[in-house]
Amino acid sequence: MLAFFFILWLHGFCLPCAAGPQGPVADFQDPDAPWHIQADEVRHDRQADVYAASGNVVIRRGKLQIAADTVRFDHNRMKASAEGHVTISSGEDVITARKADLDLAAETGVVFDGSLFIAENHFTIQADRIEKVGPDSYTADRVTVTSCDIDRPDWKITGRKLSITIEGYGTLRHGALWAGPVPVLYTPWMLFPAKIERQSGLLTPEFGLSDRRGFEFLQPFFWAIDESSDATFYAHFMSERGVRPGVEYRYILDEQSRGTMMADGFSDRKVDDGSPGSEKWGYDGDDLLRPNSDRYWFRMKHDQDLPAGFTAKLDLDVVSDQDYLLEFESGYNGFEKSRDEFLETFGREIDDYTETTRLNRVNFNRIWPGYSLNAEARWYDDVIRRRYEETDETLQRLPFVNFTGSRQPLLLAPAVFDFESEYVHFYRLDGDRGQRVDLYPRVYYPFRLGHVVNIEPSVGLRETAWLVDHYEDGEQGRDRSFHREMFDFRFDLSSEVYRVFSFESDRIDRVQHIFRPQVVYEYVPDQDQQDLPFFDETDRIEQKNLVTYGLTNTLISRTPQAGDAGPGYRDMLRLKLFQSYDIQKERNDDPRPFSPITAELEIRPIPNVNLKADALYSTYDSAFVGHNLLATMSDDRGDRLYVEYRYTQDINESVIFDGLLQLTGAVALTGEYEQNLRDDKNLKTGVGVLYRAQCWSIAVKYLEEADDQSVNFMVALKGLGGAASSFGFGGD
Repeated sequence: MLAFFFILWLHGFCLPCAAGPQGPVADFQDPDAPWHIQADEVRHDRQADVYAASGNVVIRRGKLQIAADTVRFDHNRMKASAEGHVTISSGEDVITARKADLDLAAETGVVFDGSLFIAENHFTIQADRIEKVGPDSYTADRVTVTSCDIDRPDWKITGRKLSITIEGYGTLRHGALWAGPVPVLYTPWMLFPAKIERQSGLLTPEFGLSDRRGFEFLQPFFWAIDESSDATFYAHFMSERGVRPGVEYRYILDEQSRGTMMADGFSDRKVDDGSPGSEKWGYDGDDLLRPNSDRYWFRMKHDQDLPAGFTAKLDLDVVSDQDYLLEFESGYNGFEKSRDEFLETFGREIDDYTETTRLNRVNFNRIWPGYSLNAEARWYDDVIRRRYEETDETLQRLPFVNFTGSRQPLLLAPAVFDFESEYVHFYRLDGDRGQRVDLYPRVYYPFRLGHVVNIEPSVGLRETAWLVDHYEDGEQGRDRSFHREMFDFRFDLSSEVYRVFSFESDRIDRVQHIFRPQVVYEYVPDQDQQDLPFFDETDRIEQKNLVTYGLTNTLISRTPQAGDAGPGYRDMLRLKLFQSYDIQKERNDDPRPFSPITAELEIRPIPNVNLKADALYSTYDSAFVGHNLLATMSDDRGDRLYVEYRYTQDINESVIFDGLLQLTGAVALTGEYEQNLRDDKNLKTGVGVLYRAQCWSIAVKYLEEADDQSVNFMVALKGLGGAASSFGFGGD
């Protein structure tokens, strides 16, 4: 670690150690480059072209500055010697020394009694003597490095002799790690790779102890294959279950084309086959056994840029059994890390770890002004049906093609139209198979009354055709082709009024209130569709004779800003209320033609607070049949809070909590909680304490889940990473 930060400094910052024309010393390598000397006294030997400056000497070139009591600068030979309170600075990074001799032409030099402060990570590096002896070679005597205050550091690394060759290797003699005044680790000699670029090697391992897996040791190895690809190999030893190897391969083909592939698996020593005691190795809630010992998970995502403006996306997700992702939810190559990496790199997640039907697909997309094309093959891998059932009726779409057009003028203005069209080939291993074409254009005729009321009638025409490829029962002589013609009508009536309120405040000077009432009538005629094929909801379009009315209130604030940035705007509040009245239910003497009142609320009173809520209220039962709440809050101290509550009548009720409370500048409490309130089942409870010193931190966390308990412990030295371990105490 010492060597890593040291070579970064020597190779890219230090005046005598610049790596070439891109370094801060590049301006001095050209004898004709402009430079400036400021001092109490400056003498110039014209014959030798040597400048001698004394008293508050400052030499500047761009962002680089050298200050000293005295400086002697030989412009012809590009050599400089600074002495007395020497300071070399570039931005916030600073070198201080007693003396520095610099050969700018040869890119060599030596700094005596030097100290380097790197502001980004608060690192201080000290050495009695630092010398650049060649284009990429350096030596240093009696080195000390720390991210603490240098006077009394809580930790530091020291070494007697350091030698480094950039992109080669280095050696450190008599190296030691100190905790305060006490040495805790010593090595008489160490060889290490001195690479600035990424390099192959072992990564920090993970340790653990749990009732389900026994003692755990997970060691990753990183392989830097080339500039555009790399891989990480994992060896996960579990004393109770076996060895679980894994690999993650990442590659970049061009700016728009990249991919990531992950795979792991093992031969499990424990199975859940129904025998006495084997239930320990399964999971409650699915009522399914896991008799297999061969277990695996393969996942992959790829983005590809294609000619003619097309793009392609590939998503693969295949798992051996319903318990695998529950078993390996966390860790280096667990579900959570895979999900987060896919989301960060590709903007697409994977199905939740509790989902037993995994989506696999390949997608081709092209967007034009006003039109878009999506062609996709989707395969849903139902783990339960694949493993435990003799037949698999999972419906696949091989392929699915969708072509849409956004609103655009018709020849008869002001009428506009849009359309949706799709082709699907439905395939399944067992069950009916077929093809479907669906064309759905829509014509709108928007107009206004008195510049206040917006009226938009529209008519949609729908043509659907089917061709059945295969009947499951094998019956001969049945119709194989079908078609359906339908229309629907929609009448949208709305208005929008607003008012702007002014305030004398530096935070908010304007608030706009927008009030938007709306009434929508939708009509779909009743049509017999029982003889048509049935693959999904598009094959059965229900009759509709519905009036929906509601209103939306919006508050938008404006914050004045100085300069060219202009004012800032924020949606402070959005409240939407609506309800539907079903005319058809009324005609059929249904006692409840009115739907529950739906309310949707979002509040952002300040930038770091966001509240979302929705609710369904039944006027017949005078009760809420469903409501959800989501709140996220944070502040400049570092406090944060996440709360989510979900309720659906007679179905579920749950709460999720996650937060951090900063008690002092150094001490914080963390907590997380997840509870199934309907079944009174505790899903997750965790509490922890985090202590942050100036240059190190320690965290202790207790976590209790349905099938496990663990204590996690982590110590980190600022800038050098950390070490962590977890200990589990079996769930039951």
